[in-house]
Amino acid sequence: MNLPILLLLGGFVVVVWIYLYSRQRASQLAQEFLEPVNRVANLGQNTDGVLVATKQGKLVYANEIATQWLNLMTGRLSLEQVARMAEPSENLLRLFSGAGQSSFQIKNRWVEASSYDLVFEGQDCFVVTIRELSANVEDPDVLNVSNAMALINDINETVNAGMGVDNAIQTILTLVRAVLPYEAAEICLWEEADNALYQRGWVGDSRYLLLLQETGGRYAYGEGISGWIAQYRQPVLINSQHTSHGLQPKLANLPFKSILAVPINLADRFFGTFEVMSLNENAFTQGDQALLQAISKTIATNIHNAQIYVDQVRRIESIATLQQTITSSNHVSNAEQNKQVFGTLCERVAKLVPADMCIIFLYDSDRKGMVTQLPAYGIPDALIRNVFIPMPENSPQYDIFFYQSNWVSNDAVDEPLLQHIGLDSVVRLAGIYNMAWFPLQLAQ
Repeated sequence: MNLPILLLLGGFVVVVWIYLYSRQRASQLAQEFLEPVNRVANLGQNTDGVLVATKQGKLVYANEIATQWLNLMTGRLSLEQVARMAEPSENLLRLFSGAGQSSFQIKNRWVEASSYDLVFEGQDCFVVTIRELSANVEDPDVLNVSNAMALINDINETVNAGMGVDNAIQTILTLVRAVLPYEAAEICLWEEADNALYQRGWVGDSRYLLLLQETGGRYAYGEGISGWIAQYRQPVLINSQHTSHGLQPKLANLPFKSILAVPINLADRFFGTFEVMSLNENAFTQGDQALLQAISKTIATNIHNAQIYVDQVRRIESIATLQQTITSSNHVSNAEQNKQVFGTLCERVAKLVPADMCIIFLYDSDRKGMVTQLPAYGIPDALIRNVFIPMPENSPQYDIFFYQSNWVSNDAVDEPLLQHIGLDSVVRLAGIYNMAWFPLQLAQ
């Protein structure tokens, strides 16, 4: 009778012992893991971020600083989350493939990072320490913040919108050359309508320009290094044939052995490319790449401001020539003069907007509605000659023309208002998808 009881008690004791041993062993393993991590973290200051990942790409640890900087959510961590926060992401991911140093941007913070090997329980890991960049950095693979800030200030102080786009770009190329020596460089701007990059600035041998013109004068999407950047929106650093990764310039047999190119972005919009070239191998570093990326926003902003200025000047000139056209037509009859004015006005407004079609309606107080004024631009006169928009009081169209600054529809085919006033047939026949109304006002 006592034997079963003894066996039961013995089994209970064994289970309790196994449970307690497992708890103790788990605590020891955790301590053994955290000790080398903390030892590596203590190599820097307590303001450094620390990341630990296995060589298979699994992120296993992030300290509080790294979690805050990289906006990592508590719970499951991944290198994909980390990469999305770093710009350029490849500079950070490179540290998880081998020991080294690099620099990149996390939000508005430029940081430098170093990676070390760590062996834990027979498994190879990388420890990456991250710290904010100081003003002076001697490592060529790390961004020199002093150079970057000085160059940004020089660009902002020297370049102004009134210089025009081409002069602004040439000035930027000259200023960059004083900090980053090169034999040749170009800035290309992206044209969405053509899906291509057009060279707008060049420093170097002019024969390159002639050769480029012979091959079309542009870089198509995915063509050459510039086209590759347009496709993938990633920087390119080639210091020899062994580091080209199969990427080749559009023009063959160029003498340049080192090429560094980065995308130029304006907010979230791809704006163009900046490419520098050298006749020597290993002429550019990761720090040079970080420098061009750091100033790319400033470059895009200054070029964009020059484009806006040129566009405004063109608009002012167009308005001035319109006034000259009206003045020069005083010798003709009123009907002929009105026709010239309406035709010229429609054409100029359409090109300034830009728009595919432009029509002027004038209010007829006797008929209490809007009457078409011919000729129009981009649409046959026969299609709109008899168009009349009734304007009864308290109607939607009456409110728009007398009390609103504009009205816009991006679905003109199914727009209820256009169907109500009878313009839906004109919209379908003319192939109109977007429509805007702007009331004309006569200054008192």
